[in-house]
Amino acid sequence: SRKTGILSQTGTQGDFILEGRDYKWDLSASSESANLFRIALKVSWRSGKKDHSISRSAYEIYEYQS
Repeated sequence: SRKTGILSQTGTQGDFILEGRDYKWDLSASSESANLFRIALKVSWRSGKKDHSISRSAYEIYEYQS
């Protein structure tokens, strides 16, 4: 059974229901260089016969400590 509410599953992908609409989400991270990482989130949904999606990315600089 599916739970309702924001981000009802854990992990890097899942789905949720908000105001009666089904959404799917996907979270990924990739290394751009030795200390720069890209974090991306994509949310998609269907409205009538049309598919919609929105994507956002952020970058994280990781500083190694000796």
